Amino acid sequence: MAVNKRLLVLNTLFSYGRTLFGGCLTLFTTRWVINALGARDYGLYGLVGGMVALLGFVNISLAAGAQRFFSYAMDVGGDEVSKWFKTSVCIHLALSVVFLLLAAMLYPIAFNGFFVIDEPRVLACKIVYWCAVASGFWGLLNVPFNAMFIAKQHIFELTILNMVIVILSFALAYLLLSVSGDRLVVYAVALAAINIGAFLVQMLRCCCAFKECRWKGLPLERSRVCQLLSFSGLTLMGTVAYLVRGQGLQIIFNRYGTPALNASYAVSNQVSGLTGTLAASLTNALSPGIMSQYGAGDVKGACAWAIRSCKFSTVLTLIVFIPVLGELEYLLKLWLVNPPDGCIEFVRVMMVSAVLTQIVTGAPILVKASGNVVRYEILNTISLLGSIVFAWCCCRFLGFSARHAIVWIAISTGGCSLISLVEARRLCGFSLMAWLCQVGVKGGAVGIAGVVAALFVRSLFTASVARVLLVSAASFIVVAAASWCFLLLKSERDWLLARLRGNCVVGR
Repeated sequence: MAVNKRLLVLNTLFSYGRTLFGGCLTLFTTRWVINALGARDYGLYGLVGGMVALLGFVNISLAAGAQRFFSYAMDVGGDEVSKWFKTSVCIHLALSVVFLLLAAMLYPIAFNGFFVIDEPRVLACKIVYWCAVASGFWGLLNVPFNAMFIAKQHIFELTILNMVIVILSFALAYLLLSVSGDRLVVYAVALAAINIGAFLVQMLRCCCAFKECRWKGLPLERSRVCQLLSFSGLTLMGTVAYLVRGQGLQIIFNRYGTPALNASYAVSNQVSGLTGTLAASLTNALSPGIMSQYGAGDVKGACAWAIRSCKFSTVLTLIVFIPVLGELEYLLKLWLVNPPDGCIEFVRVMMVSAVLTQIVTGAPILVKASGNVVRYEILNTISLLGSIVFAWCCCRFLGFSARHAIVWIAISTGGCSLISLVEARRLCGFSLMAWLCQVGVKGGAVGIAGVVAALFVRSLFTASVARVLLVSAASFIVVAAASWCFLLLKSERDWLLARLRGNCVVGR
């Protein structure tokens, strides 16, 4: 599939710009929010309103399913895209209503002894809960619109909107320091308003920009509903398992640990998210092309680009991972001044989890492109839910410390990565040996070279901002040079050079 070179360049530039700009603002945002709320209330927000923090993952996960059908339909022409879009909107409207009903059913259970919350904070936490539910409802409804932007390769528009959200969240965190009253309630309500407003703007823009999104009197075909419902339902199963794992961990910290552990987990999620953001930017730009290649019957080409996606993601992840992990203790103290209890070890584990996800990033794209996701989602669900059940048993019956439960997150993430590789091989002929040689072995060698360079520079200076910059520069130069000479094939180097010149064709 020939990719619009202008859109690919825009998508990548805006994504990287958003990563750098958003990352800088997020550092101040989190610090100010923790200072304004305190570790206890920040931990309670993570426990009760955690679905807001995970909302982006839910949307991306479900949008990938809808995007697959949209991308396939674009090669057919006619009203195919419009029909699939209408079907997707109807299904996600139903899912949103189901989500709302489930939230209403869980509400009395959660606040009648399940959550351990001091009595004076119960009312505030109830408001946080319903704000999270409102954001979740509109987030699910927004999935088809988000998927259309990705399928049309207008990812740069999503990036601009995300930057606006980051800026507004930054302003909210700054204003929160001077707000009187219950700051937890103010933060929850304002953040929900920002998210819901962004969803509504995205829906309106999608309807104006793409004619396929304008409601037409097209029939709602049962066969399409069954296909999309089956695919989205299975994708939702894996997403719900991911949510349960995250919220289950928060509950374990709440019941068997301290509020500071909830706050540390929230911080670690943010840092680990930044670890893979650069890689995700390029992956999102390549994903529509890989899916379209597979849909056009070029399975071999799709597999080749999936391997390349893994390579590029590995390099971009290492560029962030190595200096941050090496200077983590100093950076957290510089950022948060007094990091919550367990923060450093939590961040380390979650960053490793992010790396395990990014080194296989092309495999899940192939699995979703094939459409045969039943076994893939079931195995992922077992891995995710099994890890949190085991962690709970260790704390409840074996007397393990709650802070050790975080280790099972990394273990289950590694399990999910292995599952995606095996399923991509089974369904699409994805070569595990090629991945092991080109990504596992060579990528590992590049990572070791970057770590050695970072440790060498680190040993020459005392802890300071200057040392952080020098370590980052050294690891970047070594990782970039080693990747160019050792990791990337000549065809991949040629593709990157062509991309810099503006000649980008996925599949060559």
